Amino acid sequence: MEGNYSQVLQDILETVNFIKDSAVSKEEFGRLETRFDGLTKDVSNLRIEVRQNKEELDLRMDRMEGRFNRRIDDLEDKMTNYFDSFVGMYKKVDIEVASLRSAYNRLEQKIEKTC
Repeated sequence: MEGNYSQVLQDILETVNFIKDSAVSKEEFGRLETRFDGLTKDVSNLRIEVRQNKEELDLRMDRMEGRFNRRIDDLEDKMTNYFDSFVGMYKKVDIEVASLRSAYNRLEQKIEKTC
């Protein structure tokens, strides 16, 4: 039995030595805690910076969208004016063709009367 207790005591001693060698000291823990607090502050600052950058980006996008919409409206107006003038020109040409056809018919009638 004594051999069995001796083995158990040996195992316990190994475990205690492992924990002692691997454990973090109070000073090391304090340094790690300070470092962790610094990282936490850095992450908080990054969140604030990201939020500010997002707000600035949103404002820029809104301004860009406004300029884009105004540009589209201007182009739409120009196209509408162009098509309106084209339709007006087509109507004038149609009227001119009708008047030329009428003049041609009158001339043909005069020619027929004279022949």
